Amino acid sequence: MPGQTIYLETQVIAHELEEVFALKLDAATVAAVLAQGVRAGDSVAVVDAAQDYFPCEVVEAGEEGLRVRIAARSGGAAGRPRVHLVQGLSNEEAMDTIFRQVSELGIAGILPYRSTFSPSVTPQRAEELQARWQYLAQYSARHAGLQKAPDVGFIETLEQTCETLAGFDAVVVCWEGETLQSMDEAVSRLGLAQRGECDIALVIGPRGGLTDAEMALIGSSNPVLATVSLGPAILRVETASLIAPALLISALGGLR
Repeated sequence: MPGQTIYLETQVIAHELEEVFALKLDAATVAAVLAQGVRAGDSVAVVDAAQDYFPCEVVEAGEEGLRVRIAARSGGAAGRPRVHLVQGLSNEEAMDTIFRQVSELGIAGILPYRSTFSPSVTPQRAEELQARWQYLAQYSARHAGLQKAPDVGFIETLEQTCETLAGFDAVVVCWEGETLQSMDEAVSRLGLAQRGECDIALVIGPRGGLTDAEMALIGSSNPVLATVSLGPAILRVETASLIAPALLISALGGLR
């Protein structure tokens, strides 16, 4: 457990995207911390201006200040399947929420795609959104103490996305037309928990869902594919896009 606790008045640690960064401390606070015997290699607890807590390792300590790195939690993901969220494009507010939420779960990647019920977006706006979502993913992963943020793809058409799905080791699709198979049952039927390191795509439709033709296209994209139900309730896309990855990662041995 970290020993010394350091409180920051203006700095928000989740905004620091470099692995090693300086703590914004005044000279008196630096002197007090050094007087407590804090040195390079020590562990400290940092409570930032957003009242978030981060266990940190001190990399440098001296009169000029402290430089630290977050003592990230690996989550023991090595050797387990990697989950990539393939997310149907919805309105920007919903997408921002999705990127913030799922990036805290240790997901490997987020791939947005356009389908029938997706809003239209210009190429320039698509580039702006991709940059913003990369930032949100990095911010949220850092906030959760994760070692790596998810990779964020550019917005693609459903046809392009299906070509990408063909390269995954397995595909799981959340679909309101599936009424029987749960996430645990799909993982068991496909033997995913026993596969070790591999890449699994989790497909979720946009607000409004997927058409039968789109489901047929997705269904033919990969021979190792299962559809799952998230239960009888009609979920908002923001809710489904948090619950489904959590259920899949848990079924694969994560979130323990």
